[in-house]
Amino acid sequence: MSKISGEKPFFCEQGPSSSQTSNQKPSENIPLVITLVFLYIMISIFFIPVSSIASGSEVSEGFKNIKSGQGWDTPAGGIPERALSISDLLIVKKAAEAGDPESQLLIGTAYFEGVGVLKDSKFAMEMWRRAAEANHPIAPVAQYNLGTAYHTNKEFSESLKWTTKSAEAGFVHAQYNLGEMYNFADGVPQNFEKAFKWYYQAALGGLAESQFEVGLFYFRGKGTQKNGNLALQWFRRAAAQGHQPSMELLAQNQAKLSYPAKRHRQWSLE
Repeated sequence: MSKISGEKPFFCEQGPSSSQTSNQKPSENIPLVITLVFLYIMISIFFIPVSSIASGSEVSEGFKNIKSGQGWDTPAGGIPERALSISDLLIVKKAAEAGDPESQLLIGTAYFEGVGVLKDSKFAMEMWRRAAEANHPIAPVAQYNLGTAYHTNKEFSESLKWTTKSAEAGFVHAQYNLGEMYNFADGVPQNFEKAFKWYYQAALGGLAESQFEVGLFYFRGKGTQKNGNLALQWFRRAAAQGHQPSMELLAQNQAKLSYPAKRHRQWSLE
């Protein structure tokens, strides 16, 4: 913006004559003023250098938290609690197209969810793919989002591919989803051993839902050796985090557990 601030706009090089000015009513200048203000705003938006993103000085507080490494676990791939402004979205989109993985994750989620922009899942998934392929700590989140989007589209092979990449990188929500897929034959052949493996990994990572599942698997000897003591330990861990089913199970001191007759998996963006 500093490059153009000292230049006279081309449409102002020839000002009106004194006679024209004296005959012109103040109200007639309002459209011109509005036009000038609009052009100034647009020039400011599009000529902000991408390098300014690094400091977060032009971006909302929510996005600055994302840039500083906070909030990556928030729902919807890091969308802040309040929607980004139009100028913020344009800035983030420029940074994304310039190759910034964090911006690619954020703008991809904005377009996938329709936050501040019209929904465009194709563009969103392209942004996520770029972030997922980057050598960056944010990549597992983008991989998880891709896996979730492909699952929604019932493209299960691609869903398994990207969810597995994310899970292998240690993203607990992807590990839990893999456990669910193998447990319920959701797009993959049913395999209780693999289900237990991924539930267990997510449970070690502190995810209460997975701790509950590990408890059930130990209690029933499903995909692993039956062990009532370990089952109780995992139920207690989940309950300590406020996991309602675990708390209810412990309160009722049930001797026999069973899944509901029909259980619906819930996939959500991170």
